[in-house]
This record gives sequence, structure tokens and C-alpha cells, in this order.
Amino acid sequence: MTPSTVTTPGASVDARQRSPRRRRWIWVTLVILLAVVIALAAWVGIRAFLAKGELEAAVPLVDTTRQHIIDGDTQAAEASARVLAGHASEAAALTGDPVWRVAELLPWAGVNLEGMQVIAASVDRVASGAVTPLA
Repeated sequence: MTPSTVTTPGASVDARQRSPRRRRWIWVTLVILLAVVIALAAWVGIRAFLAKGELEAAVPLVDTTRQHIIDGDTQAAEASARVLAGHASEAAALTGDPVWRVAELLPWAGVNLEGMQVIAASVDRVASGAVTPLA
């Protein structure tokens, strides 16, 4: 027998016992990684849905605030501007967390997520920096 074919009985049993354990750990690791990816995708998806709702709620408030300003109704303009700024601020907060920023790096969804974040931040800046003081 050559040295490469000589095995001790304990060594082959150990190798056979370790193989199922190793496979089990690989599967457990893959399942955990898949669960994390699904959870992160759900996190970003839910926040995107909520941010979209906040931005859509802000759209009619722009016209309402503008009309109040034109009419000279400062109290109504201030009230609608505050609500507008609240929706814009919430949308910006929903699209500005670290998980969202990491998701922006994805090749197939990142551009859309980045675009939504830029829109939300821009609306927030205009609402809080221009509309609210103007009202």
C-alpha cells in the first residue's frame, strides 16, 4: 500500500461525520442570508410605498397653499404649508436611512431608489425652506 491510500479507521469516520455537519451549516447560513435579503427588500419596499404616499399627499397641498397665498389668507396658507412640510419631511426621512442608501447601490433598482430619494429631499427643502416661510 502506498501512503496516500492508507487510512486509519477513525479518520474516515471523522470525515464522514463532519461532511453532513458542514453541509447543514452551509444550508443554515444560506437560509439566514436569504432571510436577511428578503427582510431588507421588504424594509425598502415598505418605506418606498410609505414615501410615495407622503409625496402623493403633498401634491394637492401645493395648489392649496398657492391658492391661499394668492388669496391673502395667511392663516390658511401657514396651516397648509405646515402640513405640506410635514408630508415632505416624512418622505425625506423614509428615503434617507442607511438601508435605503445601500439599496441605491443595486444595479437594477438603485437608480429608481436614488431618484425617489432626491425627489423627496428636494420637496422637503422647498417645502421647509421656501413655502413655509413664504406662507
